Amino acid sequence: MHMEQACGTVLLLNLLCLIKSLKAAFDSINLFVRRKITHVPRGSATKMADNLGVPSSQISRMGQWSQDVMSNSYLDSVPRHLIRKLAGFESDANYYLARAIEEPPAELKRLVFPMADYWYERHTTKNVDQTSGSADGFLLLLKCFQTTFLQDAAAMMDVIPDHPIWKNELFTHPLFLDFRRKVKVHVDAREEPEPELLKKVAPEVQDQLANMNRMISNGFKELARNQQATDALQQTMQQMFNNIVSGRQPLQLSVRLENSSAPTSASASTSTSASASASAYASALVSAPVSTAPVHKMSRGVYTVADLWKEWTLGLDGFWSIQDMDAKYGTAWRKDDRKWYNLRKKEIEAVKKLQNDLGLSPPTAMDTLQRIMSRRNWSLDRLGTELQKGSYDPFSDPKRQKVDDDR
Repeated sequence: MHMEQACGTVLLLNLLCLIKSLKAAFDSINLFVRRKITHVPRGSATKMADNLGVPSSQISRMGQWSQDVMSNSYLDSVPRHLIRKLAGFESDANYYLARAIEEPPAELKRLVFPMADYWYERHTTKNVDQTSGSADGFLLLLKCFQTTFLQDAAAMMDVIPDHPIWKNELFTHPLFLDFRRKVKVHVDAREEPEPELLKKVAPEVQDQLANMNRMISNGFKELARNQQATDALQQTMQQMFNNIVSGRQPLQLSVRLENSSAPTSASASTSTSASASASAYASALVSAPVSTAPVHKMSRGVYTVADLWKEWTLGLDGFWSIQDMDAKYGTAWRKDDRKWYNLRKKEIEAVKKLQNDLGLSPPTAMDTLQRIMSRRNWSLDRLGTELQKGSYDPFSDPKRQKVDDDR
């Protein structure tokens, strides 16, 4: 109760001080006020805005007299056109302030509200005990004032040279004196930014330049997208070439003889087709013997029994399957890959034997060997070596498990 009474007393004193100050200001210019003195500024601003041709809807928003939800809840209470008109600018055109052309140096801005940057950084990084939107907004406003206060002061010192605020040591600092000199040059020269001059002298030219700027910007964006597509295609072609040279991708050779069902061709051509998984398959038609076998190495990127089975029976990334190459070319295609091939063949034979002897499905048989590898921490090389030496029989564990299941 005592707190509420104290707050009420403070508000009353503030109101009395405001009324007293307004009366003194009006008496000094011999202005007689018949209505409530505190309503005079609102009424005068409304009449001024109306005389300047500001729409009544914006005046209602400024005075918070609007009744619709959009104006009261979603639009800013400070309408842009009204503020521009009251400040002496055109509401539907760009504007500038001569004193705002010069930007204060960072060292000078830190002399105005010196702790604003420190606390703003702490609030934005959440390095405070408690954060709030009001605090962030207030600190951001102070940072804005660091610029506008200096720009306004540099211009107003010549308008009100006797104001007591100029006694502050900030306004005798060398940085401010240099900044004030630069601002004064802009103000005295009545310098306008180049876009403003162009818009006043030749608005159509300015519009055309803006359109050209947008077209150039869009052109650069399209060029960047095309460059990315070209880089991706180049990488794909390079990968295809590396696969063929390293032997990971088969090279198909065929011959067409004249006066036969397969006429010969003296020229060489290469055709490629991309699969849905972005893998590639290359073939070449050249003059060569029919019995020529492709040079191919099994994939070194296969680490599981399931992937090995897929490479053996179906093929990987659009390549021929191993069993198809065995059936068509025998051992000719794997002359330089025999050891790798022989170890993998033992593992494929083990999968097939598990299927035939124990009646396991292919996925179950592959999973059985994979579990053995995981349990013993073996690689495919180690499993193939053990099977080749005959030092390990993978069928004992599945047989024992099958007997237990039958029981």
